[in-house]
Amino acid sequence: MEKKRITILPHVFDNNDYFLIKFNYDESLISIARSIGCRWVVEDEGWTIYRSKSNLNTLVRAFGDIAIVDTSKIGFNSDRDESTIVYSEIPEEYLELLIQEGYDDKKIQVYASLFREFVHFFKGKDLKKISAEEISNYQKYLIQVKKVSGSTRIKAFHVLKLYFEKILKWDWDQFEKAAQESELNDRPLDQISEKEITRMVNVTQNLKHKAIIELLYFSGLDSKELINLRVDD
Repeated sequence: MEKKRITILPHVFDNNDYFLIKFNYDESLISIARSIGCRWVVEDEGWTIYRSKSNLNTLVRAFGDIAIVDTSKIGFNSDRDESTIVYSEIPEEYLELLIQEGYDDKKIQVYASLFREFVHFFKGKDLKKISAEEISNYQKYLIQVKKVSGSTRIKAFHVLKLYFEKILKWDWDQFEKAAQESELNDRPLDQISEKEITRMVNVTQNLKHKAIIELLYFSGLDSKELINLRVDD
């Protein structure tokens, strides 16, 4: 079967530099694009992400397993200059676990991409020696630096939980407690002004995400209560 092809192009919007990622419609590629924080732009019929070497490395690592990534239009060709790209290997037992859990190919690709990003963040460090505080730092990085969506952050959380709880046999409840005590999570919504919330709602295009933000702020629900919310409520 012919390998899928992705083209990365330079793109400018509001005087900011972006990468524009183009590929034929493919659900697995779309899932990966969303998982690494790319945004769909209708006018350009492609996915965008801020232009940086870090994001370029992320794109090549995320898509490289299942597609040919053409970076020639931005003055860099990953096929000929792999020395500038940092690749991180996923532990074989993690991939085996994903298969044992019964995940389909699409979900395995997304989980593998997210886990690869985590491994790269701690490049050269033994995963077994990573502390709860360091994982919290990584989550903070996703929020403040990568600016990933809420859904991507949740997926990344489950990706890590699966590895540390089922392979390394961590007590994940204790980790969550340590993460809260480290004060590295998002500011609580009750510490965010109504003006900031209004701005978040205004720039959020997805109707479901708008509803989530408004409900969390104005109802006083926490995230677990919101997830379990039903129509009857």
